[in-house]
Amino acid sequence: MRTNVLTIALTLILSLPSFGAEAILVHATRDVHGFTRDSVRVDGTVAPIMRVPKRGSTDYISFNFGGDREVGGVILRWDSRAYPGETIVYTSSDGRKWQPAASSKNAFGGDRMIVIPHQRTRAILVECKEPQTEGPLVLQSIDVLSEDVTRTPAPYEARLVADARKGLFPGALVGQTPALGVLTDSASGQAVRLSDEGSAYPSGLPGAIEPFLYVRKQLLTWADASRRLDTAGKLQTTMSFKGVKLTVTPAYHRSGGVSMLVLRYQVQNASAAKQSGKLFLTVRPFGLPIGSAQPEGKGLQRMAFGRGRFDVNGSTWIYPVGKPAKAGISPLSNGDITAYLERGIVPQDQAAFHIGGMVSGAAAYDFSLAKGKSLDVYVVIPGASASSDWKPPTAKELAKRIAPATKR
Repeated sequence: MRTNVLTIALTLILSLPSFGAEAILVHATRDVHGFTRDSVRVDGTVAPIMRVPKRGSTDYISFNFGGDREVGGVILRWDSRAYPGETIVYTSSDGRKWQPAASSKNAFGGDRMIVIPHQRTRAILVECKEPQTEGPLVLQSIDVLSEDVTRTPAPYEARLVADARKGLFPGALVGQTPALGVLTDSASGQAVRLSDEGSAYPSGLPGAIEPFLYVRKQLLTWADASRRLDTAGKLQTTMSFKGVKLTVTPAYHRSGGVSMLVLRYQVQNASAAKQSGKLFLTVRPFGLPIGSAQPEGKGLQRMAFGRGRFDVNGSTWIYPVGKPAKAGISPLSNGDITAYLERGIVPQDQAAFHIGGMVSGAAAYDFSLAKGKSLDVYVVIPGASASSDWKPPTAKELAKRIAPATKR
């Protein structure tokens, strides 16, 4: 069953009109008990404020789907410093009589998933009790999960080995051990590992940034290339395909007082004929090869693309510098992202959540290169000190900082 995630922007009203499965935003027109604002943006920039419940009372949010809908759980995104001590979820077949479905004790803020027995219901009420902090409670969003999240996802391991041999997954998944080089930033202590498959594993990212080429209506992977990892001098990986060469080079620099990892991807036409196609840059949940240190966390659970960047788990920003032709995001429940890339496209969705931490994103860059010509694309990942309005250097500025692998 496909997982549908509906991001509901608060405050929510008691009775809402029916909306389709693709709807991700609902605006309120009336107050709900305990709330003082009447709207919120999905990204949480403007948050609804819950008043502190008085002793013996609670605050609540209720919303009506306008018809029966499958529900398997909710995810509440609380401010890390303003959250309740207990949350109870009720369901209702008519929006008037409520039955308790599940509850959760909160020891911390942030994202909190509450699993409820999978059922069809018309309305949900979320009750918040016992504030853990002084001042108002801040709830930024609610995600309603329609799938039974207690059910084991449909297995895809049967095709995993075959796809890994095609290069659609890291070679470590079929027992191969790719060569790895490490680049460390002395100023920040951050590091990135680069494999001979062209995958980059930055510190703090529970996954990898992987490149793919799409040429002559065929997806090219590391399995289709002769590969060389250079660790003497400048760290870089070169993958040579028939008629096309891809070089991946990492470097650390500073911009606006912020340390940043820069990944340069250079596509070069190595044939006598013109070469046209796409460079796909993907953010995927597959971590370092077995035996390497894995970053802490729950994988890539939440990802969104907007404002020119991938927002990963609300804590890591990945900027494809220069506007890609298209970018999109897909959870594993919709199929692995390489299923899109094999057709020369990226997913249409701009945000996704997967409880198992298996969300992937992709940005596509078109190229058309004459003999000997090349295209440089950059990815920038700023350090934790970057503010929300931080902007990466332009491609022209980055080109000056990282010498090209070939003469232009």
